[in-house]
Amino acid sequence: MTGEHEQAADVTRTLTDRLVDAIEGDEGVTRRAVLGGLGVAGGAALGVAGTGAASAGNEDSEHGNFGAVGGYETADFDPHEFLTEFNTGHESTDTVPNQRVYTENGQTVREFELYASLREIEIAPGVTFTAWTYNDQVPGPTLRVEEGISSA
Repeated sequence: MTGEHEQAADVTRTLTDRLVDAIEGDEGVTRRAVLGGLGVAGGAALGVAGTGAASAGNEDSEHGNFGAVGGYETADFDPHEFLTEFNTGHESTDTVPNQRVYTENGQTVREFELYASLREIEIAPGVTFTAWTYNDQVPGPTLRVEEGISSA
């Protein structure tokens, strides 16, 4: 490491330790988020962001889990439950109720009601943006039907 890089690394370590100590106990901030933010900020300050090559020692297994991460205490849904809420078209097994089921010309018709609206959504704790939502959710509800069944 050159003198400037070594000095920058020392400053970053010192600031990281001080910042982590200062926010310890704040449930809305994670150590990972702070360290990641400092890494990006430090790299940008040195002008080296995105210029380094990955070390040969990194294995794919070291990249972690790509499942849902972060705290969802303030969100109005659990992402794991949310992904299993399908409208299958069978009233007895639906977790999202059918809007209307009726018979027309001897066939069962299931009518689903969707609405689109602009809404502020939270993509990470404290990070929001305006998005088109369907039934106030992104992605919109999943509707599953069987072949030969009419849907309106």
